[in-house]
Amino acid sequence: NDTNCGELLLKIKFLPAGVLRVRCVSAKNLRNTMSMTGNESTIRQDPYLVLTIEGQCCSRTKRTHVDQDGGGDPEWNETLSLSLVDQYELKLECYDHDVVSSNDELIGSTVLSLLPAFKRGLVDSWFTLKKESIETGYIRDAGDVHLILDFDGPDGVKFPQYRVGIDAFDEKDRVNKIREQLKKLDREEAENANKDAV
Repeated sequence: NDTNCGELLLKIKFLPAGVLRVRCVSAKNLRNTMSMTGNESTIRQDPYLVLTIEGQCCSRTKRTHVDQDGGGDPEWNETLSLSLVDQYELKLECYDHDVVSSNDELIGSTVLSLLPAFKRGLVDSWFTLKKESIETGYIRDAGDVHLILDFDGPDGVKFPQYRVGIDAFDEKDRVNKIREQLKKLDREEAENANKDAV
């Protein structure tokens, strides 16, 4: 059947992406996914993080490496990069990797607003994970994750793009005080290291 069913008019528009670099530093006090027996004080789990951003046109997911025997206080010190256009939230999930089966257990999760990163350029903070209890249905704290969010966008482009009713920020709006302070501290450390070497 070669019947004409109408026309479709498309308009293609290039939307420049910004780059969000997420430094996944560490976690503390993670919920124990293993049932405790006896007087075990050591949490035996292999945590990793999953970062997900969702927008109107696409979604992306990245994950860190597994910290083998990281327990309740794992360290990743890994940077993940994500391209952003209209995304303004980051879903953060922490899982315990199960070597035996493919059923990794969720330790906890949270959703972060990216608006502070769009506005300031750099956010260095601890974020609290939550997990719903299977027995009671109550949502409880499941530990804290230390992330450093570093955002760069093209000049003159406000982020998030094309989100009506949500504040958007470009490079003129960004307050880069934290980034400048970190650069100053790096310079001072380098100068002190040079003085110590002499």
